[in-house]
Amino acid sequence: MTFFTDLHLRMTRPISRLDDDFLANLLAKVDVVREMANDSDAVILGGDIFDRPDVPHGVVVQAVRAFGKFDVPIYTVIGNHDVFGYQGATVESSAMGVLLESGVVRRLDSVNIKGVNLYGLHAYDKTLWSVPEDNKETASILVAHKLLTNISSPGLRAHLLSDVAAETNADAILSGDIHSPHHEELDGVLFANPGSMARLSIVDRNRQPQAAEITVDDSGVISCEFIPIATRPAESLFDLKGYSSRIASEERARTFSKTYAQAIISVKGEAHKIAALLAEFLDKNNVDGALAEVVKAYYDRAEGEQLGEMKD
Repeated sequence: MTFFTDLHLRMTRPISRLDDDFLANLLAKVDVVREMANDSDAVILGGDIFDRPDVPHGVVVQAVRAFGKFDVPIYTVIGNHDVFGYQGATVESSAMGVLLESGVVRRLDSVNIKGVNLYGLHAYDKTLWSVPEDNKETASILVAHKLLTNISSPGLRAHLLSDVAAETNADAILSGDIHSPHHEELDGVLFANPGSMARLSIVDRNRQPQAAEITVDDSGVISCEFIPIATRPAESLFDLKGYSSRIASEERARTFSKTYAQAIISVKGEAHKIAALLAEFLDKNNVDGALAEVVKAYYDRAEGEQLGEMKD
């Protein structure tokens, strides 16, 4: 079986990318996977085929055409980007619903493929890592669109592989959602996420897009190999210079705005002078849009508090 995840098909390119043919680039990767999958029994997708549930119709049409070229069945779990507000009832009114209705991709709930039992855990499902016990005489694979990681991160509401390994009775868990890859075995459970096929952010610029080849031998042992998907150099795809400039500008703006907030608190009668400095700063640094809103938020908070120390 061939597994890949998180295509995030969309019509427009992400802000940090330079390629106007972003959608075409993603669909070219799908075509590479199609060639890889010639000897597979099935293709499995880990969710987030679309970047939004209401992508333009043209994106859905191109997705149907691309997946319609495959000679093997394609199954997918539903990602959080594929539905509205984590609501499974919205699948039918989403781009994913149209794709499933076309028949070129099938929804993965449970299926047996050449003696291997596969089960789907969709983004909106209650997070249960167990699979039915009545079929445990054959290998079982759980495909989940859930935040699974091997790195502890206090700010990320994710499930650690070590914790899941202690809970699951599946032989392997293939997952999407988190865009960074992992591939390891814990307590006899194989965990694999090849990472997002799409590189949406500049922080992904050096990550290699890849698919996974999943093999189950005659004794039921599951193995996985990551296959890299060729892509262009990061320098031709990402606005590295613009990104550095934006980061520097944002840091200057944040530093100034915090200083301004403290000054408003300390110098109550001089607010008009500091407001003039703020306007000058925004103008000189070409700060507008969302970043200007951040600065304004500091201004409003400072005006409202007047006393005490600002907390970021």
